[in-house]
This record gives sequence, structure tokens and C-alpha cells, in this order.
Amino acid sequence: MSYLSHYYIVLKNQAPLSLLLLGALFLLLCLVVIIKRNSTSWKEKNRLKELEKENRIFKKVFNLLFQDNKESVLNELRKLAETSPDTDEIYLETARLLRERGETAKAIRMNKSLLLKPRLDKNLKILIFSELGLNYGLSGDMDKAIGYFKEVLQIDSKNIRAYSHLVKLYEKKKAWDDAFDSLKRLLKIKGLKENRKLISFRIEAGNEKYKRGDLREALHSYKQALSLDGNCFHALVALGDLYDRQGKKTKAFSFWKKAVEGGHHYLPSVLSKIERLLFKLNRSDEMEILYKEFLDKDPGNAGLHLLLGRFFLRKEMPDQARAEFQKAIARDPLIPDSYACLLEINNSEENYHIPLEAFRSEQSSYQCKECGFSSGEIFCKCPSCEKWDSLLLSF
Repeated sequence: MSYLSHYYIVLKNQAPLSLLLLGALFLLLCLVVIIKRNSTSWKEKNRLKELEKENRIFKKVFNLLFQDNKESVLNELRKLAETSPDTDEIYLETARLLRERGETAKAIRMNKSLLLKPRLDKNLKILIFSELGLNYGLSGDMDKAIGYFKEVLQIDSKNIRAYSHLVKLYEKKKAWDDAFDSLKRLLKIKGLKENRKLISFRIEAGNEKYKRGDLREALHSYKQALSLDGNCFHALVALGDLYDRQGKKTKAFSFWKKAVEGGHHYLPSVLSKIERLLFKLNRSDEMEILYKEFLDKDPGNAGLHLLLGRFFLRKEMPDQARAEFQKAIARDPLIPDSYACLLEINNSEENYHIPLEAFRSEQSSYQCKECGFSSGEIFCKCPSCEKWDSLLLSF
């Protein structure tokens, strides 16, 4: 018997066993498929239940937010965090609400916990760093706040929100050069070329350096402001002050004169500087001409008549002084200095009824048009409401 014939007989005798084994394997495979399908279906059902629960909580959170019930919102967000611990947005929103409630320390801890997560994507990092910057800014730690917004810019060098916050933070710190640089980049990203704040930041930087006695750097800052606006009143006055301090009287006069020619609404303090300087240079006659030039342009300006009257007093010309003080009173009877100056004239025989309101009026020369703050000195930024370029003359 051949080998093939022998193999055929063996296979024939074992065929029922092989078929049974094959059938058992098929049944086992079917059972595995059924179990797996049922298992998947069970997981899917559980997931759907979880999603349904999340949706219910989200709807509740939305309704509570609409009602401005932040305390209840926080409680619901905590429940949601337990249901979906991997949802980063829940933690960010919770931290934001904690910040609004004044609990910045808790908000910072929650934001920092998110940074411990592995493989954070770029957008989430930007959100977390921005939130930390806001929280540290509110807590008063300006340096850390600035550091986190700089982290944002490391990821996204054109992030408008980060630059906007940096400008505000540097402004609060009075880091005027940094504020200028940040604002300049922000304007470039936005496609804007000019902004009055840029000039103001340069002037404030110059003022800080001037107070420290760093006149060279102050001069540089003032000239940069003037390069942005050749007729900038504040820059011209500041340059005049700086040159006067250096003993360069002629240069000081030229800048002050240009300042009053371009912005006569701010005359009092600048004209007094010019008057003092011209008396020192024995050129006081030029001052009378200057006052009369301004009065030709603005004859109803009571303050100018008061200043000219004081000038005549200094020149020992009482009759001319009296005439100017009377004009000042006629144009504005509520300036108390006009009455006081009249009383200084020894040969004055006239009696004046001084309105009580004159003594209740502001004695300062400059006022903020936004909030009404008054000061005897010119300011770029109102010390009270912190508005820029809000200065008005107020005798």
C-alpha cells in the first residue's frame, strides 16, 4: 500500500473528529464576537449616560450663569470636573470664576495644576499662561504677571491680548520704556501707525529720568516724543525745562515760546517760565509783546489779562496793572486772584464787591476734562482717573 493510500485511510477515519473540532472553534469564535459586541454596547451605553449627565450639568451651569449665580455655578462645575476629570476647559472656567469672586490664590493654584499635565498643546498653554498673568496682575505681583504674558509671546509672538496686558502692567509699574516698546509692537501687529499714548509714554519716561537727574537720557526721551509730534506741547515744555536747568537759557526760551504758540490753552505756567527767563536776560519788553499777541488771538481770556496785570505789577506799572485786573474781573468775576492783585495796588481807591463763589472756586490752573481733577501743574495723564491727554485750562 502506498503512503498516499495510507494517509487517505487515516484522514477518512478521523473526519468526524475534525468536523466536531472545527464546529467547536466556530461556535467559540461566535461567542467571542457576541461578548465583545455586548461589551462595546455596554461601554457605549455607559458613555452615553455620562454624556447625558454632563449635558444636564452644562445646561444647569448655563442657566445659573444667565442668572449671575456664580456660587452655584462653581458647585456645578465641581460636579462636572468629577464626571469629566480630563476636560481642561472646566478647570479654566472654574479658575476664572474664582478670580471674579476675589479668590485669586485659589485660581492661581488651579491654573498651575493644569501646567503639570503632560503633552499640553500650544493653545491650551496660551490660555493657562494668560489666566496666570491676569491672576498675578490682580494679586499685585506685576513681575510674575509680566513673566507669564512673556511666556505667551514665546509661543505666539503676535498675540494681541498678551501685548495689551503688558502695556497696562508696564504702565502700572511706571516702566515707561517697556510700555512704549510693547505698545509699539502692538500697534504694528494691528496695522496702526500712530497713537498719542506712544508720545505720552516717552514724555513720562523723560520725566522719570529728569527727576533722577539723568538729563542725557531724559533729553533722548523728550526728543523721541517730539519726533512723533513736532508740536507736542508737553515735550516742548519739558525740553525747555531741561535746557533751563542746564543753563542754556536761549534754547529754553525757544522751546517754551514754540509751546505757547502752538497751545495757548495751557499758557499760565509756561508764560510764567518765559517771563522769569526774560527778566533774567533783561528782555522783559518782549514779554509784554508776547502777552498782547495772545490777547489779540483770544481777547476774552480772563486768565491772560490776569497774567499781563501781574507782569505790569512786576514792572511797577500800577495803572496798567489795574486796567488788566479789571478786564479779568469783567470777563470772569469768579477768579479770586484778580481781586487779590487789585488789593496789592496801594493807590487803589476803588471798592470791589467780591462774589462768595470766587473764594469757593478752584485755585489751581489745570483740570481734567474727564473727572474734574485739578492741579497747579500740567499733567499728561490725570493722577485721579488715569486718562491721557485730558488736560484743560481752568483759572
